[in-house]
Amino acid sequence: MASFFDIDYGGLPGGVFTAACPPEALHSLENGLINHCLKELFKHVITNQTQRKFDVVVQEWVLYSRQHYMKAYSAEFPRLLFQDGVSSITDISAGTKVGILFAIVIAALTRNGREVLLNDAKLTDNSYFNMIEAFELLLCYWAWLKKEEFWDINDMDALQCAKSSIFKTINCLKYLFPRSAGNQWKIPKLHEQMHIAHNIKLFGSHLNIHTGPQEHNHIANSRKPSQPTQKRKRHFDWQLGN
Repeated sequence: MASFFDIDYGGLPGGVFTAACPPEALHSLENGLINHCLKELFKHVITNQTQRKFDVVVQEWVLYSRQHYMKAYSAEFPRLLFQDGVSSITDISAGTKVGILFAIVIAALTRNGREVLLNDAKLTDNSYFNMIEAFELLLCYWAWLKKEEFWDINDMDALQCAKSSIFKTINCLKYLFPRSAGNQWKIPKLHEQMHIAHNIKLFGSHLNIHTGPQEHNHIANSRKPSQPTQKRKRHFDWQLGN
């Protein structure tokens, strides 16, 4: 609606990006840029046959010894074990998508994964290394946003350094892993990253505005209470209207 009406956001220079709905990692990064990267990879870069071969590389990790300790030792890392592979990204959580991206980077660096991407998918050496670098940048950015402390609130040099680093990260993503679908990388969720550093200055740690815990509460507050209901939406709407 802000595109059609003159809405006052209290004089904040970022307007809708800093006042109405501050961009945060769950929607703008995990379900945003990372999700777009996965869709581009599986729909436009590698074929279905290549995806199945790449899934096998990841699935083999489950058969390694001592894997039942993986969660305890790697609690701070994204999920890495995928018994069903990584090529299916439909109806999964945002955190799982980060894990899939992490698993893709690790698998691509193995001998078998590299052979699948270079020989079966016919990626050039340049495209192969660019893709890995782009994904690594996103994962590092994701980990950086998980920090509980950043810079002193009065340190303007640190703020500018953060803005510059994010800008370089986003530009590298556009150059190293271009999108072929839709508006390519000319999307709001990419532009939103330019406001992240300023939001950290306003609201503190990025975790303060991360909506993951609140959305997780939907399970107890909405999903579970709705299960024993009759789910007759048409009759419910009719009763409200009368």
